[in-house]
Amino acid sequence: IVGGAAGGGLRGGWDEHGAKHPEWFALQADGTRDQSKAKERLRLCVSNPGLIEHVANDIIARLDGKAQAAISLCPNDGGYSSFCMCDACRKLDAPDAPKVKMLIFKKVGESDRVEVEHPALSDRFVHYWNAIAERVTKVVPDQLFLVEAYSYYSDPPMREKLHPNLVLRYVPNTADGWKGWQAAGAKRVYWR
Repeated sequence: IVGGAAGGGLRGGWDEHGAKHPEWFALQADGTRDQSKAKERLRLCVSNPGLIEHVANDIIARLDGKAQAAISLCPNDGGYSSFCMCDACRKLDAPDAPKVKMLIFKKVGESDRVEVEHPALSDRFVHYWNAIAERVTKVVPDQLFLVEAYSYYSDPPMREKLHPNLVLRYVPNTADGWKGWQAAGAKRVYWR
């Protein structure tokens, strides 16, 4: 199993989709969704149903009815863009999740930022990954997807349960959350 940062599964990124579908990209602190200066480190609005449908349909078309190696749905790592703070994405975050100290960039592509405390983003990402896996596995039941317990989404989800076709790459340095991810349905887990 190989994979990692893959733009959440969206091929073409901002360059291909930004003009027509800015709503697919993360709402930033300055009120925009412009990811043009994020380069390959863009962030997505993972609550957006149109984005989910597009990513799932793109994967289905590429598979052509046959399961392939695990497809990464992992968000991008690092960069100068913040995770989405739209109301729909924030509603996916479990209020009782462990708090993380998140960096919020004042403008995409610039280093000026503030640190805020926010519930871990695990539930929002599991929701997104599940939505794609559910759609794809209706057509290709054996297709696996690589996802990660990492960064602001390394803590186990509080509400969401993982689709059985998700393979979880556990990235934290300690095994503290391992059992929590398993309790949330992670049957295929490996430690990076």
